[in-house]
Amino acid sequence: MFKIWKIRKDWEMLPPGSERDRYENDYNNWPAELGAPFVDVNGDGIFERGIDKPKFLGDVTAWCVSNDLDTTRTKNLINSGKLGLEFQFTVFGFDEDSLQNVIFKRIKIINKGNNTIENSVFSIFADFDLGSFCDDNVGCDTTLNLGIGYNGKGTDPLYGIPPAIGYQLLSGPRVEGSSTDTAIVEGKIYPGFKNLEMTSFSPVLKYWRTGIMDAGSKEELFNNINGLTNFDGVPLKNPLTGMETLFGLSGDPVNGIGWYEGLGWPGGPLPYERRMYVNSGTFTLAPGDTQTVDFAVLMARGEDRLLSVKELKKEAEYIRTFYEKNFKKRIAPLNVTENQLVLYQNFPNPFNGVTNVSYYLPDKSEVVFNVYDVLGREVVKMNRGTEVRGYHKFSFSNENLASGVYFYRITAGEYSQIRKMMILK
Repeated sequence: MFKIWKIRKDWEMLPPGSERDRYENDYNNWPAELGAPFVDVNGDGIFERGIDKPKFLGDVTAWCVSNDLDTTRTKNLINSGKLGLEFQFTVFGFDEDSLQNVIFKRIKIINKGNNTIENSVFSIFADFDLGSFCDDNVGCDTTLNLGIGYNGKGTDPLYGIPPAIGYQLLSGPRVEGSSTDTAIVEGKIYPGFKNLEMTSFSPVLKYWRTGIMDAGSKEELFNNINGLTNFDGVPLKNPLTGMETLFGLSGDPVNGIGWYEGLGWPGGPLPYERRMYVNSGTFTLAPGDTQTVDFAVLMARGEDRLLSVKELKKEAEYIRTFYEKNFKKRIAPLNVTENQLVLYQNFPNPFNGVTNVSYYLPDKSEVVFNVYDVLGREVVKMNRGTEVRGYHKFSFSNENLASGVYFYRITAGEYSQIRKMMILK
């Protein structure tokens, strides 16, 4: 049976008709026994229809499951035999203005075979085609775990002013870490583990001579998902520095910094068809092991093609904060108003040594900066005195803190906000 189940929180408020009937049918026949997420009402760990309920991750949630047991399909695609992997997909979104252009995706991978799968890499492949397929650029932002597609020309036949599209890794595969590390999987905390970040980014430049092209075999695909040139399996070279990198085109086209398509790549290719791989690995899947990866697909549009990239990164910051709150609390609007405290994500993050903390004060206030460990214990308290309304920034040193995840808070009068940061030593 081939089916995508889809549920909606307000389905009972819909008028009678085929749409309401479809939501009601999928709600009443939610396939929790196949792995679909559910609310364990009586806490016995077993889905009991009529007692337990489907779990809404968003205002609308869709779910489906697939596996690689049909070797005619896997061999046709990449000439690979079956591995015994099952993939459970949960796709969800929120009916909120600030999240109208975002789709969240959760993929659970289960090794139901008999063999241990080593050197595994989770990869988001995207053939994004922003309007016309032949005028695109591609790049990434390593600080946001974000692959970016944007237009290489000022206008697009479909959109006019072209938007930008992003593929943002929110929570990578869980691997063993140090005693100070903490992984988060489906909202649960796992001390002693960590979530992998984006470990490489492979741009695909169709017909470009550098070998950053579509994979033609499983060997070339393996190179792509490890950030290597698909033909010979070596790291890319930044044409500006001559240095090897696993993150192709990681420069900033908005501010004209580093290696990016256009002015940031003298002698580089003209805009054309682009694809990308956002990669996170490696990890091992023993028989029975499960990995869950969360990511978002987002779009944004500014007043021109590059300002669309700027707006996309702004939205990615917002989405990351919303995700770190486990989708439960709405956060401040994207646009700063004069009567709200705004605490920005520290940069760089993760960091070793010094990071910058910035914030906006709506009023003149006494400001306190606190840092907490994952158990909620205060490990740093800094009274910054009275500061005037406006933007502020200071440097924070981690010299007295071990590697791991921490939460930092700015309190200003009646206002308070908190964010997460990661220290790597």
